[in-house]
Amino acid sequence: MEKAIHYYNLRRFGTTIHVMEVPKDDDFVVTLCRGDAHRRQALQTIRHNWYEQQGWERIGAVNGGFFGGDRTLPYGLFYVDSGFLLSESWAGDSFLELIHQGRNFIIDDVTAAQFKAKYPKANWGVSLSYSLVINGKKDIRKGDQFPFTNQSHPRTLIGDNKDKYILVVTEGRLANEKGLTASESADLMLELGATTAINADGGGSSAMDLGGKIQNKYYANRAVADGLLVYARPNAKYKVIRGNQPTEAPTVKTDLPLTVGDPGHGGTDRANRGPSGYIEADGVLDVALEFKRLMEAEGYPVKLTREKDETVALYRRPELANLWQGDLFISFHTNAASATTAGGIETFCTLNNEWGNGDHQEAKRVAEIVQKKLVEATGWRDRGVKTRLVDNPTSPIHNKDFYAVIRRAKMPALIVEMGFHSNPQEEAKLKDPAFRKRLAKAVFDGVKEAYPVQGTSAPTPKNDGKLEVTASALNVRNDKMGVVIGQLYEKERVDKIGEHPDGDWYIVRKDTLIGFVSAAYLK
Repeated sequence: MEKAIHYYNLRRFGTTIHVMEVPKDDDFVVTLCRGDAHRRQALQTIRHNWYEQQGWERIGAVNGGFFGGDRTLPYGLFYVDSGFLLSESWAGDSFLELIHQGRNFIIDDVTAAQFKAKYPKANWGVSLSYSLVINGKKDIRKGDQFPFTNQSHPRTLIGDNKDKYILVVTEGRLANEKGLTASESADLMLELGATTAINADGGGSSAMDLGGKIQNKYYANRAVADGLLVYARPNAKYKVIRGNQPTEAPTVKTDLPLTVGDPGHGGTDRANRGPSGYIEADGVLDVALEFKRLMEAEGYPVKLTREKDETVALYRRPELANLWQGDLFISFHTNAASATTAGGIETFCTLNNEWGNGDHQEAKRVAEIVQKKLVEATGWRDRGVKTRLVDNPTSPIHNKDFYAVIRRAKMPALIVEMGFHSNPQEEAKLKDPAFRKRLAKAVFDGVKEAYPVQGTSAPTPKNDGKLEVTASALNVRNDKMGVVIGQLYEKERVDKIGEHPDGDWYIVRKDTLIGFVSAAYLK
């Protein structure tokens, strides 16, 4: 099977993020290499002598100010080329160290002497700055020792999980490119699936090279001293997949929509469990695989974001759906609550995605059909079709869909919550393979009813006619009687894009403002 290096970018916290994902595999190596000691060597030209001599292919690199440099920056402890220690200029207590051993990143606080004694099989180690993620949790250690921790800067972030290395470079200090704080950096690495991550830079020299070309925009056009290089073994079969390229041959469009199914969690993300052993990652994968089988059996185009127990980053899931040009996105989940009596079926659908092109009416139409089928198949409580928006006015995604997995999708998107694994009675059912097949059949029946084989049904007609505000001032809220997020004024005209289940409040759009208003003040 051909392996792949994934490169893509996304917008987060008002900043462009560049991501390179490298599989942990015998055909790839991520290694540290020192460039010119006087910081006058371009990242693209830094080469690792031993790998070059052995015929390995250089794929790309990232750099960070804390990887090395002149005497003003601690360049740490390196194993390079022959395996001898290049330097023992360790930073001491001011820094945490990133250690690579056995294809895993380890974050520790050790001196040079302690490093050699504690990690005799390490491939390399380097003194960096402060941690971001440790053991899958946000953990910013030693951040208080750096003045730029809470400032927004360009960043180089290094992380991994059991399946891959995650190398990130962010923009910053440019127009429309804010940069990230340490806290935002940690949140980002968690979203990308990192279980270990560390900050490697906080300045304008941060750069990502792929195929000899820098992918990001330099704030400061200055040379760099060292790099974390990615090499492929001689004759390795792999491909580089960029964010604007499909991961497979483009899907042949038919008169039926392409549904992208997303089994939630998986790989390193296996924490969601029921009281007697049900694991959400495994249960929803089983449902999604059966859903795929049923779809294919009746000629429906379908793809899954994962078909085995593997880590797929949160943002990568909708990214795949976008690359495949999906028409419908369904993320499969089971629910949980602190109250073990909570139970039932609920479905979330897109209302306002990040792209401004989500068809809410179509998402709601399909969601209502799928919700009905799941309730009928299980006999469980109908918790309804729901939407949820980000209600933090300071957030860059304020008033967008709350759940990233559907917010980032460019097509109508759903999250189906197929019961509560925290409820012992529902968990017992979820553990039954036959019951999981029933869940898959219900979701399939919903898609089939929404899009009959004879041809796709026409979407519910949108209300293209504008509604006029009749009140002198009308509050727009994040829910019926919820927090005020804006105002409309008399004679302003708005689009109705939905309504509250009670029917007396509408969801309206006016330019970029979307929210709930009382229907009594519209005509």
